[in-house]
Amino acid sequence: MQGKHVSFLLVGLLLFTPFAAHASTPGAQGRSSACQSDVCINELMPNPTGVESGNFPDGEWVELYNNGSSDVNLQGWSLWDAGGWQHPIDANTWVDFANLATPYVLPAGSYAIISEANQGTLKLNNAGETLHLSDASGTFIHTVTTGTALENISKVPDTNPSSDYIDSSSNTPGAPNSGGVGTNYYPSDLEINEVMQNPWPSNDSAPWPGGEWVEIKNNGTQPINLSGWSLRDAVGNTLQFNETHLIGNEVIDANELRIIALNGTRQWGILNNGQETLNLIWPNGSIGNSWTWYDSVAGFSMQLGEDGEPTYATFPTPGEENPLLRELSVNHSSDVRFTEVTPNGTNDGSSFEAGGEWVEIWNNGSVNIDMLGWKIMDGMGNITLIDGSTLVVNDSQAGSMINAGERRLVQFTQDTRLWDDYNHLLLIDDMDRVIDFAWWEEHFGSSVSLIRNSLEGRAWIPASEPTPGQPEPLIDTQELDFIITEIYADDFGSDINIWPSGEWIEIYNNGTGYVDIAGFTLTSGASQRLLTIDASSLPLRDSTVIAPEEYVVISFEDSSFYLADGQADAFELNDAQGDLIIWAYWTQSSEGESLERSGDAWVNTLWPTPGASNAIWPDQSADNLYDNIAFNEVGTDESGTSFVEIYNGEDASADLTGWKISVHSGDCQDTCSLLFQEYIKKGVMNHTSSFISSMDFGFIPLDHLLDDATVKIHRTDGLLADEVYLSSSSLTFTSEMGILPSQLATPNADNVETSDFASPNDLLFSHLSTNGQITIKNTGNKLAFTWPLQIIYADQTGDISTYSFDKTQSEDYWFIEAQASLDMSVDSAEHGNLRIVVDNQNYDTVVWGNGPTDVGTWSGVSVTPPAQDLEDLVYMRGDGCLFLPDSDTAEDWKMRWSIEGASQLCTPNAYVGDVNFTPLIGPESGLLDLLEWMDGAQQSFKVHVYQIHHSSLVNKMIEMHDEGIEVNVVMQYPYYRWDQSSADNSFGYFYML
Repeated sequence: MQGKHVSFLLVGLLLFTPFAAHASTPGAQGRSSACQSDVCINELMPNPTGVESGNFPDGEWVELYNNGSSDVNLQGWSLWDAGGWQHPIDANTWVDFANLATPYVLPAGSYAIISEANQGTLKLNNAGETLHLSDASGTFIHTVTTGTALENISKVPDTNPSSDYIDSSSNTPGAPNSGGVGTNYYPSDLEINEVMQNPWPSNDSAPWPGGEWVEIKNNGTQPINLSGWSLRDAVGNTLQFNETHLIGNEVIDANELRIIALNGTRQWGILNNGQETLNLIWPNGSIGNSWTWYDSVAGFSMQLGEDGEPTYATFPTPGEENPLLRELSVNHSSDVRFTEVTPNGTNDGSSFEAGGEWVEIWNNGSVNIDMLGWKIMDGMGNITLIDGSTLVVNDSQAGSMINAGERRLVQFTQDTRLWDDYNHLLLIDDMDRVIDFAWWEEHFGSSVSLIRNSLEGRAWIPASEPTPGQPEPLIDTQELDFIITEIYADDFGSDINIWPSGEWIEIYNNGTGYVDIAGFTLTSGASQRLLTIDASSLPLRDSTVIAPEEYVVISFEDSSFYLADGQADAFELNDAQGDLIIWAYWTQSSEGESLERSGDAWVNTLWPTPGASNAIWPDQSADNLYDNIAFNEVGTDESGTSFVEIYNGEDASADLTGWKISVHSGDCQDTCSLLFQEYIKKGVMNHTSSFISSMDFGFIPLDHLLDDATVKIHRTDGLLADEVYLSSSSLTFTSEMGILPSQLATPNADNVETSDFASPNDLLFSHLSTNGQITIKNTGNKLAFTWPLQIIYADQTGDISTYSFDKTQSEDYWFIEAQASLDMSVDSAEHGNLRIVVDNQNYDTVVWGNGPTDVGTWSGVSVTPPAQDLEDLVYMRGDGCLFLPDSDTAEDWKMRWSIEGASQLCTPNAYVGDVNFTPLIGPESGLLDLLEWMDGAQQSFKVHVYQIHHSSLVNKMIEMHDEGIEVNVVMQYPYYRWDQSSADNSFGYFYML
């Protein structure tokens, strides 16, 4: 598992975060600055819907824009945030990098979308961010600041370059901003006329006449020289109007058309089949014309609709004038009509009898008609002739005849196949007049036949059953059977947020037929609130056709309709004619909770389930039954706040909606009782979402004290995923280090890990006394956490005593600061050995007197006491201070020893220069020599003594002081084990001095 690092204050210690290495990177104090380059940060998404990591369009992203007249190489450029995270701009993060004409080069007037791309280094703060753009030299050329980021709303520049970036009107990655500072736009007579962004059957990159192409038209009155003009997509891919891409002459006359084709020049296509913006660029870099589309169908081209927005063309016409839109092309000059179509049979390409695709044609007139020479054209321009080979044999109607009031079936057994998801068909007579058309926009399954929608101009919808050659079943709106299943009346924060935030209701088609709810309305009579339903109101669907037993969510996004927060409210659902279908009334609502009907009342659901049946726990049919979800941390922090962190060990993001967190009194391995439970839902985890990215964790604060408590997490099917027992609220649990003190809790931040602390090799015995007092020195540069440690003492006979550091000990023994020491008592004597042991591995070892030497890491003989028998002897490693050799031999302990209770000054003991040493035998037998040595002092005399054994020494120091010599004396305060005479003498000498 990936460990965690965190900054926190602990007993006066500051543990540094991994960002310490970036101390020179900018902080969050600055404000937005004017961009110092042609390439600038133009838009950013700090708070995307769902998870914040992932490949575009998922996850966070930043848009760059080259506002200059020259291309710019961005190799080596980076994004830096206030936390010190550096996000590279490279082939992994640059969206559509493979389609750049030149790697790393952002063309003039082009956009680059830099995505999070699962790198873990783009971490835009939703509460406010400072983001820097650096060039290849590391110079910060643009700084952007933001305030709080709403979910799924991007940030764009304000008109004041030093102001925070502001909310956009709509997200426009790779296109001019909606709100903020835009791009130069000068309309031209040269315009985009038709686009084939998703060719079929050729590949996107195939040579002309295959592959992607764009048709342009000169709508002016004068010829235009196309030299220097170009097309550019949302991420900066450019097609120059040159001999490679321009099909035809360089000069385009008034009302003429030209094709700009990809023409096999790249390995892949450049026009997105999904959302895309395509700009027509003047030679000076300004935008002359722009198209934006959001979807595509293979083989279908696009032209402008009546609303001026791109729509599917009636059929592709590269280099020719666009046909009338399909709705306008029908002249109704015949009584023959399409009535039923099966776009997906059980055996496509076969005959009608063998389960192939078919369309039914009905003669609604009074005259028999010969359809010889008639044809059916689909939206790709494929033509199926109506003749004896395509008409299903009919005993009552010979050849290509269709009798008055009768029906004929056309089967698609040749090259043409009907697209399942979207298609339209034109019925064309022998005079090339469009008689009728049929269209659908959704795949409803195999062998489902479609019939004309009762709503004029709407896509065809499924029949209750196929009726080839027979009249079609009709839908009576008076028989509609809808149920209101869920109401989300009060979202967290603003109720007008973009889906999946914001208010919504859920309805269920309890009838037996498909229903198109386009034009249905939601109304609230008291305040005249009104929402007319269309496809944009249904965020989980592409169409407004609702199948039997299907749930549909109606969102109020981009409308004035709303539901009252926290109080009584009501609404009605009406059909397209305004007739009431069903209504709902409730007395109150809670923020972040949805309502469901219970008898005559509306009550809170377990958790919101938009687009699905309401939650019933446990749910054996749930689809979020992950196997690699576990607790990352459980505990209580120093402020007393209880919490859990949940780790996602899956390879993909995990939605834990409906998983249950429960707290139980006692250890459930024995006996326990339920105290508290909570279901994970939106707004619970990390205060925003129920999603956890792969290999990441989610945070949930708990409203219950974790004292002698077991915390459990269950899947939605009731299976236990993990549990943790904490005996005290002063403890926390992490998945890597187990039970820890609450001082090490890191709620909603990276866990501490073993590497954050001093290594066992950094811990050495520095002092030990024969009376059982020992000192452990932390020689490392990190805090030492002692719970994993054991101190093991063996006496002369080999009997062992073990001392552990854990939660049962005083907090004073839990930590040793870097370069600091810990004093403790053990049952040691004049002979024995000591070991530091972690996880059954021996680290430091010392043996003294007649203690056993074949132990731990020790080698050689034991440490021997001085020849003179001293009471209260203290063995010292090295000098006991700065010099602590670690050879695990007696040599480490030969430099000096001390007496228990004696003070020790850890001053530097290395000298540079000439030094005179005078060996003395003392103290009593060398008194005269010592006095003579003291006479040698000329400027200063400094002495640190355990005891002064003769008054002559005191008198000599007083005499030296009177002669102007600086005298400094450090005397040992009498130790409790001294005899009374020694203590009295020391106090007397002290007062004399």
